[in-house]
Amino acid sequence: MKKFPAFVLAFLIAFSTISGAASASTCPISFYQIVIEPMISGAVACYTVVFQNQCILPKGETVHLILPKGAEIYFGYGRSISLDGRPDRFMGQDNDLEIQLTSDLPIGRHYLKVCNVKNPSDPGPHVIILTTSTERVMSFEFSFNQSSVSPPVVTVNPDYVNACAEYTIRFRSASASGKGCGCHRETTISVTFPSGVEIGKIDFGGVYINGAAIPSSYMRTYNSTIDVIVTFPINAGDLVEIRITTKAGIKNPSKPGWYTLKLYTSADQVVVTSEPYYIRPSTVTRATVTLSNPYTCSVSAFQVRFRTGPYGSLLASSTITLMLPKVFLVPREIEEGNIAVNSSKVSGKTYSSSWQEGPSITIRIPDNIGPETDVIIDVLPGAGIVLPEVDSSYSIHVETSSEPYPVPSFDFYVQHSKLTAVSYSVEPLFVTLESKHSVTFVTGGCGDLEPGLDTISVQFSKDFIMPQSMLCQTITINGVQIKNIPFMAGNTVTISPPERIPGGSEVTINFPIECGIKNPGKPGTMHKVTVWTSRERAQVISNPVMFATTKLSNVFCELDKRLVGKNTGAKVSFTLGKAGAIRNGTVVKIGFEGGFDFTGQVFIRNFVFDGAACRKATWANPVLTLVCPKDYNPGDLVTINFDEEAGLKTPLKPGKYKIWVSTETEPDQIESDGLLVVDVPTVSIQTTPKSPDGKAEWFVTKPKLSIVAQSSCEEKPTVFVDIDGDQVKYSGEFSLEDGRHFVTCYCVDEFGNKSETQTVLINIDTKP
Repeated sequence: MKKFPAFVLAFLIAFSTISGAASASTCPISFYQIVIEPMISGAVACYTVVFQNQCILPKGETVHLILPKGAEIYFGYGRSISLDGRPDRFMGQDNDLEIQLTSDLPIGRHYLKVCNVKNPSDPGPHVIILTTSTERVMSFEFSFNQSSVSPPVVTVNPDYVNACAEYTIRFRSASASGKGCGCHRETTISVTFPSGVEIGKIDFGGVYINGAAIPSSYMRTYNSTIDVIVTFPINAGDLVEIRITTKAGIKNPSKPGWYTLKLYTSADQVVVTSEPYYIRPSTVTRATVTLSNPYTCSVSAFQVRFRTGPYGSLLASSTITLMLPKVFLVPREIEEGNIAVNSSKVSGKTYSSSWQEGPSITIRIPDNIGPETDVIIDVLPGAGIVLPEVDSSYSIHVETSSEPYPVPSFDFYVQHSKLTAVSYSVEPLFVTLESKHSVTFVTGGCGDLEPGLDTISVQFSKDFIMPQSMLCQTITINGVQIKNIPFMAGNTVTISPPERIPGGSEVTINFPIECGIKNPGKPGTMHKVTVWTSRERAQVISNPVMFATTKLSNVFCELDKRLVGKNTGAKVSFTLGKAGAIRNGTVVKIGFEGGFDFTGQVFIRNFVFDGAACRKATWANPVLTLVCPKDYNPGDLVTINFDEEAGLKTPLKPGKYKIWVSTETEPDQIESDGLLVVDVPTVSIQTTPKSPDGKAEWFVTKPKLSIVAQSSCEEKPTVFVDIDGDQVKYSGEFSLEDGRHFVTCYCVDEFGNKSETQTVLINIDTKP
């Protein structure tokens, strides 16, 4: 039987009329055209009946349209029936439509349209009858097309031979569910598998329709066929999914190949053949390939990972074959030790051959491998396999002696040849200095460099200060002086090699200190170089290097006055480090330990750098910020003099105080030794006994006199004593003879600070 699409069909019939001979009392009628859309048994359709009458049919006449036996006309609310758009009365039941004319029907052609008619399930043949009170006409016989589901799509998992598998079958229905009402309409779905597939009794959970498990009592199996009764409604156009699980016990055919199954339903009774599905032989899984050096023209290691199939067990000395694309270069013999299977070295040499698409490597495995077992094959660089010259995606095929069906791997990509192992070093690693730079890299397999034709470009970071030009005599490549003058563009230096450099070679470029490349001025940041060649234009970035600062040294501070709470001049000096050059305009900071202060406003004239007044001075306790007025080179001694008018005031408490100094180029704060600030020394005269032991402030016992001097200096102050106008340096306890004596003393500390003078009158009379 001819198959029709499941969507709308149109059936166009031009009819002759079968009727009796006209008489004077009759009004002949005839069919002109009948259209049924869709022309499918069991479908809901629209009928358009065009008839013509040769005389006027009067008001009140009853016309009957009798549709095919088994058709059902919808007469409920919202019915869709019309005759030329007239307001006639329509009634009837089943397939009989009764029309009562509410006005005369004129002579001519008339359109009667009836929709929401369910076509009979019996395809036919059928006729349509039109009657009046005097006439009866019948159409020629016609038949409905039987509906069919869409061609089922079948998915099998697993899809290899002899496996107990799960089948998923998807299709769209063309017709609605069959008998029953409401949500209890039933549809029978029949699925016939290829011959040789035996199906036994299926328990609950073996079959699901649109996710609903089917009870075993609603399934019937015989030979290769399953009939399933579905009790929920299926509408025309619905997607239906049948999932037959492994619990059903269906086993795939024993031979690989393309298969189809057949399916129909009780609503769509045309048997439909599914789309073909493939049952594959037992094979290895698709392999993943990883390259250690995935660049064109390169010698690379391989790692091939796959899994044996369900019937793919291998005994030791069985073979695995790797089939490579023809653009890969494979040596005829691969020495022992360059191939391993699951970490076990393959003994003896491994030989290559060819297959229809390129070279192949047949590997004899060292150990047994079971079915459905992971396999890892490592092919080392020593095997000498060279990747192709063209960057593209590639795949290899894998088969084994027990599963001799080549399976393509997942694609892997060979990139365009590029530089690798770029390393960068600088000496010395201090900011602002001119330094030696060394750049090392390895050219790619396709990266041959010819002298005078090819170039190497090295791009330094923007923070380097590059010279206007470089002399070719200063730069070497692999120890050989270059012959052409380098091309400078910003911070990029482009040079041509003096000798041929083959692909895969290590290259070292040395830029000596004479090139004049100055390190960045800011410490603590990472800097890299970027390298490429005219053959391998992919820009490759080196390792980072970080530049440090040197440190100031020999920070020293000397005060004109060391007394507490006094305004004093001062001298601060320090030595610059080997990367610590400062220039006119460089900021120098001097930090004072708590207690120091500047009284009043600071002026630049009061701070002098080795004879030059500073450019700017600000005090924000405890830091004095000065702007240097001149240039100093690394290692120079810098001396800054403060005059007393600068307003520096010493702390109010004696003790040791430190200062620190830093510059923009050497920001580490370097401290001085402790700076001693002292009080005025004091002196006192003591006697033993403490007070006169005679009358009227006279000593009758010869007293001993001592002078006590105190100072905050580390060294004891020097004491001077005057006895009755004779001054001597005090050296220790002394006595006086009888009489009246005037004793005066004072002391001086190591910084020349003099104490107040103390004078006492000593009266002695030991013989009263």
